[in-house]
Parts: sequence; structure tokens; C-alpha cells
Amino acid sequence: MLRLVGGGGARDQGTPTGVKDLCARAFRGRERAAGDRADAQNDRQLAGADRAFGERDRTQSLRDRETAVTDGRSLVASERQLRMAFDHAAIGIAIMGLDGSFAEVNAALCAITGYDSAQLAALEPFGFVHADDRARVGEAFAGLDRAHRDLEFELRIVRADGATVWGLATVRLVPDVDGRARQVLAQLQDVTERRRLEERLRHLADHDPLTGLLNRRGFSAALDAHIEQVRRYGPEGALLIIDLDDLKSINDRHGHDAGDEIILAVTAALRRRLRAADPIARLGGDEFAVLLTRGDRRTGALVADGLRAEIVTETAAHARAGGPAHLTASIGVATIESFDDASLILAAADRAMYNEKATHRRP
Repeated sequence: MLRLVGGGGARDQGTPTGVKDLCARAFRGRERAAGDRADAQNDRQLAGADRAFGERDRTQSLRDRETAVTDGRSLVASERQLRMAFDHAAIGIAIMGLDGSFAEVNAALCAITGYDSAQLAALEPFGFVHADDRARVGEAFAGLDRAHRDLEFELRIVRADGATVWGLATVRLVPDVDGRARQVLAQLQDVTERRRLEERLRHLADHDPLTGLLNRRGFSAALDAHIEQVRRYGPEGALLIIDLDDLKSINDRHGHDAGDEIILAVTAALRRRLRAADPIARLGGDEFAVLLTRGDRRTGALVADGLRAEIVTETAAHARAGGPAHLTASIGVATIESFDDASLILAAADRAMYNEKATHRRP
């Protein structure tokens, strides 16, 4: 180790000052170089990351544009399909206002109503609805938003040609994007044939197929309804049970077709002699029943006498025209009291009829 001597006296032993500075500068240079290299590397990495992110963003943007184009095409295709379904549906479809006015209709609805789309749009609200159904349909529409969001009901429609048809309507509120309902989607089916068939079946359930008169079931319902009126307002009316004498022998001699002719002749006589308000029934075979809704026992007896004479006259005329022999009828009468029920009244009229048949003699 060297000792340095100078005017200032002795100095500490160690590395000379010049050498120390050089070393420090060298170290600092190396540190700066390393830092520069690190910065350069970071810059390169950042630049690469920017390029990667930029490429990814560009790729994502392309994908977004492709998705938007695909979604747009799908939306157009869906709208086209919905339009075709609306236009070519087998049932009538309409977009309507809550007041019953038409905004848009399809071809099936035009076919049901007989109006074209322009004529339907020009109609007043519910203009093609039958006058007797219009108030009910209007109330149904008015109550949609308050109580129900959809309804189903039947109504009568007056076509452009004046004919009346039955329709089954299904209506549903259509909300806007804000959730408020301003329009109705209505579907309409023509159910005229179904209604006609149902009416026919109901008629057959309550009526005799040969004569068209009430059958036992239909007559029982009419008698029960009248008894309820009697219980409320007091005794009124009479029941007549009519049995055709010797119809079986006519069937045996001339056949059942000849017997059916006699039954139809008797039916015509009853209808001609009685009021339209008085129910008439064929209870089965050769037995008929009549409900006189007004009158008492005397009235019933007078009507029974008139019916006997009418049946004899009708069947005699039928026989003279080449039909089977004429016949007579035995008729029992029972008045309807406030304490009666249907079975008691029918039994009383039956007894009266069999009593007359036992003493009846052919003229």
C-alpha cells in the first residue's frame, strides 16, 4: 500500500481518487446501458402487445360486423316468415285497436267476412258483428286491459252479402316495447258448421225423429219448467195424455210405414188444433202428450174433446185418400196443482186415459 505525501499532510490509504471515480463512472455506464436495454426491450414488448391488441381488436370488429350482418339477415328472414304465416294462415287474423278498428287483416279473415281489407278498415268498430252481439263484444274488448289479457268467445258475424255466420274469436293484448298494450291480436275461425251440427244434436236429444215433436226427455223438461211457474204463481194448466186406439192392428195389417203415416197425420191434427205455446210430445209408439199452459180442468176437457174429433177427421180423410183405416184416440186429463211434481201429474193423466180406453167404443 502506498502513502501519498503532499502539502496537506498525510492522506488515508486506499484506492486513488481518480481510479475510484473511473470505477464509479464505469458502473454507472453499465447501469445506464442495462437500463437502456431494458427500456428498449420493454418498448419492443409494448409495441408487440399493441400490435397484438390492435390485431385482436380488428378481428373482433370484423366478427362484430359479421354477427350484425348475420343477425340482420336472420331478422329479415324471420319477418318474412312471420309475414307469410300471417298472410297465408288458414284462420282469420287481424291486428286491431282496442276500440275494435282494423289495422291489418289477412286473406282468411276477408274470406270469412266477405269484405276486402280496405272495406274492413273503413268499417266502424265492430261493424260486422251482429247487432245482438255487438254490445257484448265491445264490453269484452273494453275489459281486456282491466281483467284479462286474452279472451275467447263466440259471436255472430254479418257478412258483406248479408248472410250470418258463427265465429270463434280469440283476442290477446299485444304490448309495445314499453310494456303498454295499444293493440289486439285477434284470430277468427268460422264455426258455423260446428254450431249447426251441435244444434242438430241438441234437437235430436229432445225431439222425436219421425214427427219433430218433443220426445219424453224434452217434454219432461218443459213440464218441470211449468211446474216451477205454478209453484211461484199458483195452479194453472192441464196435462193431456193421448193414446191412439188400435194403431198396433194397423201396423200388423198394413206395415209400419202405414203406421208412420197415421202418426204423422195425428201430429198434423195436434199442431193445427193447439196453440204454438203449448208443448206437444210423442212419448213413444202410439202415445202423445200435450201441456196446456193456460186453463183448468174444464179447459182441458174441452181441448180433449176437440182433439178427439180432429184426430178422427184427419185419419178418416187419410183413409179416403187411400191410406190405412182411420182410428180414434183415448185422452186422459190431469190438472196441474201447486203441490204436484211431474211424476204425480203424469201418473194422474195416465190413469184417466186408461179409464177412458176401458169404456171407449169405436163409433
